[in-house]
Amino acid sequence: MKDILKSLNYDIIFTNKGNIIGNYIIIQRKGGNGSLSKTIPKDSIKHPGNNIQLKLKILLMV
Repeated sequence: MKDILKSLNYDIIFTNKGNIIGNYIIIQRKGGNGSLSKTIPKDSIKHPGNNIQLKLKILLMV
């Protein structure tokens, strides 16, 4: 992945919705209100709402 990113021409933009890498990749916090995980504190790294998700804009890549 590191070599692929080095070979591409891209900018990294930080927004409230996530980090945008180039035109095709978005990394963001998964989020959620924690209603399914009442035993794990919201600020804990183990809380499921603190996972990250990776979004790829595949149709724009093709």
